[in-house]
Amino acid sequence: MNKFYDHQSGRTLQERPEAYILDKVFDPEYFSELKESFALIRESNVLPYNLELGRSGINTIDKDVGADVLNSAFDKVSAKARSIFGQDVKPTYALWVAYRGFRANLPRHIDDNACTYTIDLCMSYETQWPIYIEGQEILLEPNQAVVYYGEDQYHWRGEFPSPLKNEVQMIFFHFAEPNHWFFTEGPQHKQEIVRIKEAHQKKNGIK
Repeated sequence: MNKFYDHQSGRTLQERPEAYILDKVFDPEYFSELKESFALIRESNVLPYNLELGRSGINTIDKDVGADVLNSAFDKVSAKARSIFGQDVKPTYALWVAYRGFRANLPRHIDDNACTYTIDLCMSYETQWPIYIEGQEILLEPNQAVVYYGEDQYHWRGEFPSPLKNEVQMIFFHFAEPNHWFFTEGPQHKQEIVRIKEAHQKKNGIK
């Protein structure tokens, strides 16, 4: 694949195939069970909240409450990931999120974490909230996912629709190759990745 320098991030990126929608990620019965499991978790727990992005979440890296349910889904989707991205890819982490309210947003970015290969699954929505990947608009229905390359393809969402009553639930499944820093250096190496990016942006006056 062709590589190019991205001044915004200060990184060398790869040209990647266009994002596309993966239909019927899970069988309907399991998908219903998964939705019910997260509903029960939310009823009985206070989940971590990301103030910057306006979303609550469950992260397999942090072993949040409910991570066992998330890891079970991760195991099931990993076979699909290998068939799409290659047999050598390994799971890095998964994240269940619920966006709601006036703080909900997703700015234009490429991922700092171990997200070389990404399968973003729509769990539910009250009002659809498109995601844009390199300018391509993607609209997902429940149990559909968008397949793309989170570390190489800029992605974002527009203004969160109907913030008084809307909620959008997603699961982000991420994968990388065995020689990725996530495996060679450990998940904590993300802090150094972010530090280098922020130093580049500060030096060059990039916001």
